[in-house]
Amino acid sequence: MDQKTKILRIIARLNVGGPAVQIYGIANGLNVDSYEHLILAGCCDDLEIDYIQHSGYTLSVQYINGLGRRISLWSDLKAFLELRKIMKVYEPDVIHTHTAKAGFLGRAAALTAFLIGYLVISWLMKYVQSKSFMPFVIYRVLLGTVLLIFLSTGAITA
Repeated sequence: MDQKTKILRIIARLNVGGPAVQIYGIANGLNVDSYEHLILAGCCDDLEIDYIQHSGYTLSVQYINGLGRRISLWSDLKAFLELRKIMKVYEPDVIHTHTAKAGFLGRAAALTAFLIGYLVISWLMKYVQSKSFMPFVIYRVLLGTVLLIFLSTGAITA
């Protein structure tokens, strides 16, 4: 297999209990040569223990403020936007959500990515049907030329 399958796991918090134990077991049970994991979690409440931090396990977890148990419109919106940003950069093959809040926010973020992509492609296809495709050709050729110039001068690296 040339490329690893990217798995994004989203959970509200990794407190001691079923979902955190399952995430650890699945992540460690899959072949590391075939699968890459990114775990996004909210912070535990003050009286809770973070299973991964206190167990001595070595899992890479990225904590997101606002993804925890407490419901707050502002914090949830910030967590949603952070999830969207991470999904765009990480480009996961699989998104696995755990718990109700993380499930809702994770699915909503993935759905908006799909809808935005669909709308952009739909608009482009309608535009091309009624107008000339030449502006896009010129844009792509100019952009390619500029990138080649930057690469050849060392201004950017591949």
